[in-house]
Amino acid sequence: KIAMPKVHRGMMLQERYEKAILEGKKTWEGRAMRGMAARVKAGDEVAFRVTGLPARSPRSLSLRVAEVCHFQDCAAMLHQIGVPNLLPDLKAPEALATYTGLVGDGKYVAWRIEHPRQEEGRPPTPSWSSSKPAKEVHWSKQRGMVERGVEQPKLGPQAEEVLEAFGSQMVTSGHRTDQAHQHKDRLRWIGHRLPSGLAPVMGPTRQQQEVAELKGEIKAWPKNVQLHGHLLCSFNWLIKFLEGADLCPRVTAATKKAVQGC
Repeated sequence: KIAMPKVHRGMMLQERYEKAILEGKKTWEGRAMRGMAARVKAGDEVAFRVTGLPARSPRSLSLRVAEVCHFQDCAAMLHQIGVPNLLPDLKAPEALATYTGLVGDGKYVAWRIEHPRQEEGRPPTPSWSSSKPAKEVHWSKQRGMVERGVEQPKLGPQAEEVLEAFGSQMVTSGHRTDQAHQHKDRLRWIGHRLPSGLAPVMGPTRQQQEVAELKGEIKAWPKNVQLHGHLLCSFNWLIKFLEGADLCPRVTAATKKAVQGC
């Protein structure tokens, strides 16, 4: 029995990468090998929702996946596929920081792009596809959450005030609202498990050595390993916010200095 090609919808693509694909500069798309990205096969079609556009002007980019390659980590993918084919405007260190900064460590997959086409509005459904539109999933039930479907208990008033400001700044900087909720939820889980909570890093007297030690501790937690670095990712974003760094979902000076996570 020959498997029919599938259409995968729901993944996001930044506008600058859409432009690079349409111009023929970006010929491969790299993704962390989990969730929907791990299920894409050669011959399938991917319909991205382009982000960074005005709310009243939605646009999608559809493409055919001509070839699929799997890698043990991001560095291996960049070496074999080549940085210019994945992120044509970046050098190798920046490209590595971009990928690990957005989705963390772990296995990666790369797709060779074929027949890209731009569409106004939401991603279309090709006539040969029998797939039904995916139902919207609550942020607490998505991948990367500590307990799927369970929202973590809130921290103290002062910590919650900081988390709310952090979440608002994430959205203002270009992250989706559900991503901000997810980061705050993981940070609450971390705060309840650290002996002194998040207070030491939220206060004005935090020490870089203490922050570095906490990063090492969180990185080693079995739950962080199980979640492919999502806990450390959220903690790193919080530290960037507290240090006044740019929170845009792209390479920044702070991202380049990050050792792990995003």
